[in-house]
Amino acid sequence: MADLWTSETMQGVEANQRAGRPRRQRSWEVDVQRARALRGDALEDLTDGQREWVWRSLLRGVRLGQATKLAQLAPEETPQALQQVAHCYSVLMDQRRREREQRRSAPIHPPHRKEQVMPQ
Repeated sequence: MADLWTSETMQGVEANQRAGRPRRQRSWEVDVQRARALRGDALEDLTDGQREWVWRSLLRGVRLGQATKLAQLAPEETPQALQQVAHCYSVLMDQRRREREQRRSAPIHPPHRKEQVMPQ
C-alpha cells in the first residue's frame, strides 16, 4: 500500500508540475492523501494550501469512510486520528494568523532620511 501512496500519486503530480499546468486531482488521489493524514503523515510533499484542503475535508467528513478504509484504521481509532488532524490544521491556521498580523504591523517602507554633512 505504501507504493500506492507515493509512486503513483507523485508521478502524476510531478508530470503535471513539469508541464506547468495544475490539474484537478482524482478523488482516489485525495483519498490517499486523507488516509496518509489519518495515519499521522505530515503531508510535507504538498503545498500549504493542498495540505489545508486535505485536512479541512477530513474534518468536514468528506469521504471519511474511504480514507479510513485506505488507512486501515479501526473505527475506535478514527476519533483520535481526526483529533490529530484537527491539531495540525489549527497549528497551520495559527501560523497564518500570526504572519498576517506581522505583515499588518510592519511598516511598508521605512522613511528614508538623508544625513546632512556639515562643512568644516
